[in-house]
Parts: sequence; structure tokens; C-alpha cells
Amino acid sequence: MSTLDEREQLIQQRQAEKYVNVIRMTVLVFLTVALALRGTGGAGSGLLWKTLPPLILVAVWLYAVAVQWAVSRGFFPRYLPWLTTVADLIFIAVGFALEWELSDRSAVALSTNLNWGYALLFLLILFSTLRERPELTLFNGGASTLLYAAFLAVYFPVEPFAGFWGDQIFRTMFLLLAGFFSGFHARSIRKAFQRAATADRLRRETDSRLKVLALHFPGVLFQAEMLGSAFRLRYVSDGSRELVGVEARDLANNPDLFFSKTPPELKDTLLSRLVGDSEGPPTWEEEFPFEAPGGRQAWFKITVTTHKTPQGALVINGLVSDVTEQRRTAEALREANQAKTDFLATMSHELRTPLNAILGNADHLSRLADQEDDKKAFRDLQASGETLLGLIEDILVFSRLEAGRLTAEIRPFAWVPQLEALVDTFQPSAQAKGLKLVVSWAPSPVWMWSDLLRLRQIAANLIGNAIKFTPSGSVEVSASLGPEKARDGELWFRLCVSDSGIGVLKESQERIFEKFTQGEHGKSRTYGGLGLGLSISRSLAELLGGTLTFRSRPEGGSAFTLSIPVRAADSVDGATLPGAVSDPGTPTRILLVEDNLTNQDVATRMLQRLGSRVDLAPGGREAVELASKRFYDLIFMDWQMPVMDGREATARIRALPGGQDLVIVALSGHALPGDRELLLASGFDDYLSKPVRMDDFRAVLAKWVKPRRDPG
Repeated sequence: MSTLDEREQLIQQRQAEKYVNVIRMTVLVFLTVALALRGTGGAGSGLLWKTLPPLILVAVWLYAVAVQWAVSRGFFPRYLPWLTTVADLIFIAVGFALEWELSDRSAVALSTNLNWGYALLFLLILFSTLRERPELTLFNGGASTLLYAAFLAVYFPVEPFAGFWGDQIFRTMFLLLAGFFSGFHARSIRKAFQRAATADRLRRETDSRLKVLALHFPGVLFQAEMLGSAFRLRYVSDGSRELVGVEARDLANNPDLFFSKTPPELKDTLLSRLVGDSEGPPTWEEEFPFEAPGGRQAWFKITVTTHKTPQGALVINGLVSDVTEQRRTAEALREANQAKTDFLATMSHELRTPLNAILGNADHLSRLADQEDDKKAFRDLQASGETLLGLIEDILVFSRLEAGRLTAEIRPFAWVPQLEALVDTFQPSAQAKGLKLVVSWAPSPVWMWSDLLRLRQIAANLIGNAIKFTPSGSVEVSASLGPEKARDGELWFRLCVSDSGIGVLKESQERIFEKFTQGEHGKSRTYGGLGLGLSISRSLAELLGGTLTFRSRPEGGSAFTLSIPVRAADSVDGATLPGAVSDPGTPTRILLVEDNLTNQDVATRMLQRLGSRVDLAPGGREAVELASKRFYDLIFMDWQMPVMDGREATARIRALPGGQDLVIVALSGHALPGDRELLLASGFDDYLSKPVRMDDFRAVLAKWVKPRRDPG
């Protein structure tokens, strides 16, 4: 028991002793009046009767007054309850003896004296329970029973009349039972008081903690009550002094001291929300400007939770906090995110522009090369460029995923030709390593609705990893579209890429999908890469509502399974499959608007090989001038150019006579979210992302240039 608990118990016992002493003094008043009446009646004889009882009564009064004074002054030794109990028994015994000596010893007088003594002993037992000491109460009951029995034997050595002993034995046993049960009652009272004291102590401790918490909490805690239109602020924490500049008591009495420093409409807004809280959410928050102490302009946030009492009153518990720094941090984060977006856009453009020339020229030179070594060198150059392009794509996709700005673009497409075309791009790298790339498609619907671009990214990552980490053997790609686990007309598309490669170590399997993680570490890594492919693939799978799982064992190969929900689609007329488009079939007049000389040469060479006649414009002004002089079947317009960019040039061309009928396709090194939508909204008809391959040009020509039919 702590010192505080002991002190509380001591105070409680001292208070109980005061109550007992008050009862003692009340009995003394009654006895004093009785003695005075008896004395005036002349019932006694001799000097002893006239002097001894008053002296004993005075002694008892002095004893009672001394106990009251000592207890009231805080003097309460632990033995005091025992001392007063023994003293009470002694005084009652003296009273019995005195009545024996002074009475006429008739049966009536002795019976009256026994009744008085019995009543006093019974009162002594009952009120001793207030001391909450069961052992003392039991002692009092036993001693009182013995004392009564002793004087009963002295007063009546023989039975004065028939039935007298039976009645007295019952009285004696009842006195003993009273002491016994009073002891249990005292024990119960003590436990009840202990529980109450513990609860009170815990309440005080809780109140103390809450007070400290409210005092040091970074904000103002408050509680209010609203009944009808009556609003009452019941509690405000002391933090209002520092945060608001108003004392808590003043703010509780006059809430307008707070609202005077806020926008005028805030009070009405909060009251309207509170009035509608019976139907609205029980928790809400609001941010608002506030004139803080010292004239500082700050932003505060009020967070409110509400509940209704059985009486219908709305209880509002809330917190007002300063969120100025949080808003500044959020604004700084938004600016940093925008700076990152701008950097990625610039990086994408600056890297894709030279890559366009590298890949275009490598493709062109590989077709002109006669020697096998030259062809291999150009193929290696193309493969390296594609690898670099893949890394750029991974970084851009990773950035979009981190910012939560990547969304799925669901369109219908024929998945079998798309995957076949994708797998064919990996055949050269598989053959170069002596690997067998096996493909199997389960019979199923050919067309489906999903995000083709994200599906190709996932499949390319999985197939590329399988080839990279398989020194020898085979890589198998299988896919199916079925109704398993389907709901609401959905189908499940499953793509499995398995290999006979090095597998994944057990200690690496748990983090294989983490960012920048590979199966090996250190500067002597056998395999390159950023370690983003699988992380991006799983995130893209989750974006499409599916999963990406794997199983593997060291030196036993790996198998990755993609499962995504899709919807079946009917064949789409006029749909174009990349890598499977035909040439337009007739010469076309093309205007190529490009400020980079190398990219001019690369794009011109590709378009000429597709049978097009190409006019060049090095900038937006020249493009507008050429478009005003003649009609073009299609205009390829670079987006980012000096002096006049592609969007402004497109707008001016659209304003020319017949300009609305021209097909203008944007060429851009940007590949961030929203770029395509922004360009289409700016007046472009289509969009190609650099580096542009010959198949890309072929697909656009096939889509937009209608074959001319010879007349007749």
C-alpha cells in the first residue's frame, strides 16, 4: 500500500472514530438527563449516591471530550480504537457494579438495570462497525456478551421466576450473534470503503493525467453541449492561452473571443454542420485561417466528434490544432513533386530524342549491312538502345506509381496477336543465348477489354527476366482466358512465364518484389538492371485488379503467374495491331516538323522507305507556312520546339482554310501521365512517343491515310 493510500485510510478511520464519539456523547447526554431526573426524585439515600454517580459521569464526559479533541486535532494512534473500546466496556462495567451497590436489589430494579446495560452494550457493538475493523468488532461482541453474562449471574444467582433464564440465555446469544455479524458487516464496510477509495484515487490520478495531457497537448481540447439552438461550451483546456491567446475560463464563458479571429463565415459553417450532425458523420474536421497571438497569420484545424445523450443533447468533443507548418510542408511536397514531374518530363524528352536517332540509324544500317559481323554489331546496338529505353520506361512508370498518378486505360484488343508480336521481339535474344522460347496459347476468346500497354509491360518484364537469368535450357510462355472465379461477366486472363534458369535463393524470395532488389548483390553482379522490373510488374498487376505470384527453387528455375480480371470483347472493326500493319499502298505527302537534324534524317528515311514523300519544317513557323501553301495527307509535329512549339503551330494550322481536315500526329519525347490526353485536347489527332520505330509510322499511316482509288 502506498503512503498516499495509508494516509487516506488513516483519515477515514479518524473520521469513523469521530462518528462513534458523537454517538457516545449523545448517549451521555441521555444518561445525564436521566441521572438528573432520578436525583431530583430522591430515589437514592446517603452521601455515596449523591456524589459517586455524578463523579463517574463527569469522568466519562471528560473522556469523551478528550477523545473528540484529540481526533479533531489529528491525533490518532493506531491503538486508539482499541483503547476507547476497552474504556467503554470498563465504564459500562462500573455502571453495572454501581447500580448493584446502590439499588434495593429487588427483581424489578435489577431487571431494569440489566435492560439499560443490555441496550448500552448492544449500541456499543452496532456502532463499532463504523471503525471498519472486524477484529475489533468481534472482540467487542465477545467482551460485551461475557460482561452481560457475568452481571446476570451476579444479579440473579437463582431464577426469580419461571422462564427468566430462557429469556436471558436468548438475550445473551443474540448479543453474541450481534457481535459476530457486526464483525462481518465491518469487514464488508471496510472492503466497500477500500474499493471506493481505490476508485476515487484512480479517478484523481486520471484527472491529473488528463489535466497534464490537456496542458501540454499541442492544441486546445474542448467539450460543448448543444440542445436545440442553445450552445454551451463546458470545458476548454489550458492550451488556449498559448494557441489562441485567451484564457480557458474566458474562452469558455465567451466563445466569440475565438470566432472574432476567424473568417466571419466559419461560425455559421460550424453551426450548420452541428445542426446536421444527427444525419451526418459523427466525426469531421475543418481547416480555416486564424489570427494567432502576435498578429501571426496561421491555419488551424478543428476536429470534432459528436454523440447524443439520452436527453437529446448533442455533445461535441473536439480539438483545435495549429496546422500551419503541416500546410507549408504539404505545399513544399507538392512543389517538390511538381519539380520531380518536370524533371522527369525533361529527362524523358532529352533521353528519347537521341535514342530516336540511335535506334533509327541502327535499324537503317542493319538493313544496309552485308557482312554478318556488321549486322551483329547493329543488332547489338539496337538491343542496347532498347535496354536503355526499357530502363527509362521503368523509371517513369515507377515515378507514376509512387505518386499514385498511374491509371489503367481499358480498351478492347486481340490479346493473342499482341502477345505473339511481343514474344517475337525476344526471339533474337533467346537465340543468341541458345535458349528455346516456347509459346502456347489455350483455346479461348481472342478479344478482351484491359490495359494493353500495362499488360505488355508486365509480360515484357517477365519474359526479359526469364531470358536474362536462364544460362541454358528453355523459357516457356503460356496464356489463357477463362471463366474461373469469374463474377459479373468477368473472365480471368492468366499469363505464366517459366524458365529453367538459376532460380531464386530462399533468403531472397521474400523480398523479390521489393524495389531495387535483385537476387544477387555487390559490385561483382553477373546480371545488370535496376531491380525495378518485378516491383513495377506486381504494382501494375494490382493496378489492373489482379495478382502476380511466383514459385522457384535455387538452380531449378522459376515460374511467374499473372492473373487479372478482364471482360470479353467482340472483334473491333478497323483495329490496328502493332507490328502487323500493312503499308498504305499509295504514295502519301507528309510534312515532318522536327527541330533536331538527326531525327529529321532518321524519320525522313523511315517514311521514304514506306513510300511517302516528305517535306521538312525545322520549326513551328515554317510548318504553318508550308501547311498554308499545300495540302498534306498527314503532318508529324514535334511537340517541344524553340520559338513556336507544336501546340501553337497546330492551333494556327487548324485556323487555316481547310486546316480542320488535316491529320496532325504529335511526336514527343514526353511520356508522363496525361501527356496523350493533353495533346489530343490541344488539337492533335494522334500521338507517338519517341523513339519512333518504322512499325509506329506504318501503323499511323495505315490508320489515318485512306487509299486513293484511281478514277474509272
